[in-house]
Amino acid sequence: IVPETSAKRCRYVDLLPAGSVGAPTYFIWHVWRFALADTVDAVLDYVRQSSSEVDEERTYVWLDVFAVNQHPNRQQSDDLANLEQAVARSTGGTVVCMDGSGVLLTRIWCVFEIWKTHTTRSTQAGSTNLRIAWLPGQENRSARQDVYTQLDVGTAQATVAADRERILADIRERTTFAELNTAIKESIRQAALAEAGFLLGLPAKEQE
Repeated sequence: IVPETSAKRCRYVDLLPAGSVGAPTYFIWHVWRFALADTVDAVLDYVRQSSSEVDEERTYVWLDVFAVNQHPNRQQSDDLANLEQAVARSTGGTVVCMDGSGVLLTRIWCVFEIWKTHTTRSTQAGSTNLRIAWLPGQENRSARQDVYTQLDVGTAQATVAADRERILADIRERTTFAELNTAIKESIRQAALAEAGFLLGLPAKEQE
C-alpha cells in the first residue's frame, strides 16, 4: 500500500476509479499480523452467507489499510480521528475478523472499535451490529474462551505506545475499564448468538 501511494502520499482508495468506492455497508476490523488474503476471504464468506440476495457489486466495506492514509500526515490524523463516524456510516455494522486464539481482543485498536460499535450502533436493548467473521482454519475454541473470560481493556496492547496511551485516556474520560469490559463481552456474546442462529437457519430477528 505504501509504495503504491508514496507519490501522492494519499489513501489507497483515492487512487481507485469512482465506481470502485462507495458508502460502506460494513466496517471491517482485523489484526495486521494475519495475512490480508485471509481477512478478505473471511469477509467474503461472511457477506455471501449473511444474505442469499446480497449484491456483491454494490456491497462496499471500510478496511483501514485502504481507507486510512498510511503516510504520517494531517490526513492520516484526520482519518484516525474520524473512525467513529466510519462506524456510524456502515449500515450493516462492524465485521470483526476473529482469529482462533483471540489475538484481536488483546489489541487496543480492535477493542476500541468494538466499543465504538457497541456505543454507536447498538440502539436497542439486546441488539448489536457487531458481527464475527472467522479467519480460515481458526478453530481453537478453548483458546477463544480463555481470551474472552480474561478480557481486560487495561492490558490491551498497541504497536505504537502513544496510540495505546491516547486510547486508554479516551476510554477513561467516557467510562471505566470494568464497564467497557462488560460492554465488549456483551457485544461479542450477541455476535456469537447471531452466528449460531445463522448456522441453525433461524430468521434474523430470532438470531437476536
